[in-house]
Amino acid sequence: SGLETPLITSQKVVTGDKESDVCSMHGTCDENKGICNCLDEWTTSDGLNNAGTRGDCGYRESGTTSSCPGEPACLGHGVCSGPPNYRCECEQGRSGPDCALIDCPMGKSWFSFPTADNTAHGLKECSDIGLCDRTSGQCECAEGFEGGACQYMTCANNCNGHGECVTMSTLAQNNLVN
Repeated sequence: SGLETPLITSQKVVTGDKESDVCSMHGTCDENKGICNCLDEWTTSDGLNNAGTRGDCGYRESGTTSSCPGEPACLGHGVCSGPPNYRCECEQGRSGPDCALIDCPMGKSWFSFPTADNTAHGLKECSDIGLCDRTSGQCECAEGFEGGACQYMTCANNCNGHGECVTMSTLAQNNLVN
């Protein structure tokens, strides 16, 4: 007697054709606020190489780019690509437009979508449940999680002496009924 709203929805992740670099590789992302802090002479663009309101550090306010950011270039933690882009290719464990940021440990994601049948929980920085302190390279885990990459659930009071604190992976392996 009429159309009903479906109870199940689906999601499809599609790779876009626009630049997807964080802050257009001309700034760093303040993950707590969700905004870009642009390098000197860079500001927000319209996504088409003009000034705009995207908040992406994709527009150069004046002049041209003739060197990689940082002094020395890439702060000594990477190699400058040279013309025409002048981008830093950072050494492993470093990121950002000038390689100033220290990457945090990776762990299996607590919340990512599966990428194929029997393929889930890919490696993500701070296991997708913590924030990376890019000045120290250490994860700040959400309440209830711990470990260098926030890969463990916290066992409150060591299970109150009535159990054993084990990982989700161990629980899954010990499960006899699916």
